[in-house]
Amino acid sequence: MPSPAWQAILIPKFSSSRATASIAMEGHRHSPTRANANKPPSSDTDDNHSVGDVVPEMVATYRLPRFSSRRLSSSSSMGDYDRLPRTKSMFPEPQQLTKDDLTSADALMADGVFTMNSTLSTVIENALGHPIPGLEVRFRNLELSAEVPQIKGGELEVPTLVNEIQQGLSSLCCSSNKMTVDKKILRGVSGVFRPGRITLVLGQPGSGKSSLMKVLGNRFHMDTNISLSGDIDYNGKDRSELLDVLPRYVAYANQIDDHYPRLTVQETFEFAHRCCTGTEMEPWAMETIKNCSPEHHAHAVEVLNAHHKFAPSLTVKKLGLDNCKDTVVGNAMLRGVSGGERKRVTTGEMMFGMKRLQLLDEISTGLDSAATYDICKSMKSAARNFNATVVISLLQPSPEVFELFDDVLLMNDGSIMFHGKREDAVPYFEHMGFHCPPRKDVADFLLDLGTNKQDAYIVGGGPNSVPYQSDEFATRFKDSSIFHTTLKLLDAPVEDSMVFADLKPFRQTFAEDLSTLFARQVTLTLRDTTYLMGRAVMIVVMGLLYGSTFWQMDDSNSQLILGLLFSCAMFLSMSQASQVSTYIEARTVFYKQRGANFFRSSAYVLATSISQIPLGVLETVIFGAITYWFGGYVDDVGRFIQFLATLFLCQ
Repeated sequence: MPSPAWQAILIPKFSSSRATASIAMEGHRHSPTRANANKPPSSDTDDNHSVGDVVPEMVATYRLPRFSSRRLSSSSSMGDYDRLPRTKSMFPEPQQLTKDDLTSADALMADGVFTMNSTLSTVIENALGHPIPGLEVRFRNLELSAEVPQIKGGELEVPTLVNEIQQGLSSLCCSSNKMTVDKKILRGVSGVFRPGRITLVLGQPGSGKSSLMKVLGNRFHMDTNISLSGDIDYNGKDRSELLDVLPRYVAYANQIDDHYPRLTVQETFEFAHRCCTGTEMEPWAMETIKNCSPEHHAHAVEVLNAHHKFAPSLTVKKLGLDNCKDTVVGNAMLRGVSGGERKRVTTGEMMFGMKRLQLLDEISTGLDSAATYDICKSMKSAARNFNATVVISLLQPSPEVFELFDDVLLMNDGSIMFHGKREDAVPYFEHMGFHCPPRKDVADFLLDLGTNKQDAYIVGGGPNSVPYQSDEFATRFKDSSIFHTTLKLLDAPVEDSMVFADLKPFRQTFAEDLSTLFARQVTLTLRDTTYLMGRAVMIVVMGLLYGSTFWQMDDSNSQLILGLLFSCAMFLSMSQASQVSTYIEARTVFYKQRGANFFRSSAYVLATSISQIPLGVLETVIFGAITYWFGGYVDDVGRFIQFLATLFLCQ
């Protein structure tokens, strides 16, 4: 049994006066001025037709403590660090929805994704009676290292079967020259990711970006040779107490596109939607939206149910995948969607459910700058409207994409060189002695620091006056006023008005998991026509071969009788070996979805096994009918069924 610590998740308590004040504003919910006018929009001024992600289950995040009042308070001890510019581009006026607007995904998206986000967030906040809660992530002195095999002399050794046998044999006759070294992945990093803000993580390959995001998203595989130290908390709750339930609140989109190639884009999203949100909104979630008048409550229920129902289609449209929604995802062996479209499928698959922290790793791979801009802008809209915490790592963002972000985290060799507001990055490094040329992209300038290219930007005192190594940059940053502000945020108390409540690690029950997985596995099997045709031909041909070999055998020869039975059972049992490669190929998808708490491992194994029963029965009947009657066994239906049952059990 898992520890009951996973059940602890934070809920804000709101005073009656605050709730009364919220309800008193009911008459102005749909006026041109929003009831929650203190929510900061983006500074962008582009059109209102882009891509993004809306999670209707945001209403259920009442289980997390909100930071809205402290985050937007003008009297905050952090000064104006949290004040964000307000324009109508990212935060347009909400629309009054009618019943016709709730009939399809096209109707909900009629005014664009930003208007839909604004309208939905208004409906949720009006129904909750308070602003949407956020999820703040704090990490302090985070150290991650791994013991890496190495041969004496400095050459790294990749563990393979051959060199492991060689090392074992050599250790019997002489001393082994194998050793391990401690490889530092993260070097004492500290920081805060705050709700309502979107952070860009920059760094050269191997700088530790993905490792940091995997650790924060509970996706880093902790093997025996891995050591992790430091403090990580989510809204003041320690990471170790939330490991089982954390994937329900934290989305991590891997930079590798692992999908079932024979499922379409729409089917991939529908499976993720059902696993993460279920077939309908949870009853306890509906109970939380009653802090309003009956009319507004009924309207909120209709709106949320519509968004829940059409969530897969909305995600398809917002990610610009409408033209390929019925196309299989594909892979290197099966032609499907393009690489950029597959990358968007990877991003959208992880966005379903109550994801309050979104960690997106290298989402721009295979995308053009326009598509990357649209996705990042839509994620910024989600951060603003739903008070989500969004962290995105990119390799070489364009200037337009770079300007979308509120904060920047720059890493090199496992250390943080800078973590603060985007507009403070260039002045910080210019004060250090580096000048960004006027025609140089800021992101490229930041990525060149800490490498052998940084000499081109040195001004003032010359090369000896600036840091070169990543640890030197990290030391300078820890002495800066920006890092001192981060320390204040790390030490700031979490809101006092919090209690604990139960939350299940999985959205669906075991039976629902089994049903969902079984339906998907049947679809995958039926789509693999090459495999089915090959199996059919093999069963018929081998049945005729066995039948003709043992044609009307002598019933007094027990060796022939038992030999045919043994050969048939052996053939059917060994023929299942062809499935091994399929399951090995599907492991990466299983690890990804199981790590995101899509389903239970036991349900996956059972559903996969059950899905093979119909095909196994059909193969047994065809093969058994040929061999039984060709071989001249007893002409009796009961004995024939017994023969088929024996073959099926051996299969």
